[in-house]
Amino acid sequence: MKLALKRSGKYNVYDPLALDLDGDGIETVATKGFSGSLFDHTNNGIRTATGWIAAYDGFPVRKLNSNGGIISTTDTIFQSLHTWLDHQPR
Repeated sequence: MKLALKRSGKYNVYDPLALDLDGDGIETVATKGFSGSLFDHTNNGIRTATGWIAAYDGFPVRKLNSNGGIISTTDTIFQSLHTWLDHQPR
């Protein structure tokens, strides 16, 4: 299957689909008073606080590789991953 790429230089931004997994509505975590969700949205090297969904709510995932499961801590891929810290706690 070959995909045709758009060459206009424009791109689309879509809101993520959040799922209520515990039946009490979709709960969000605000960017003020954040607990660690920082993302470089514009690929300029600056990470900014980002609103997020709370625990027990989730995002749907489309699995594209062939092993049939979502990557978890039991997968061998985690052996090659590393955690980088920008600063050490004092």
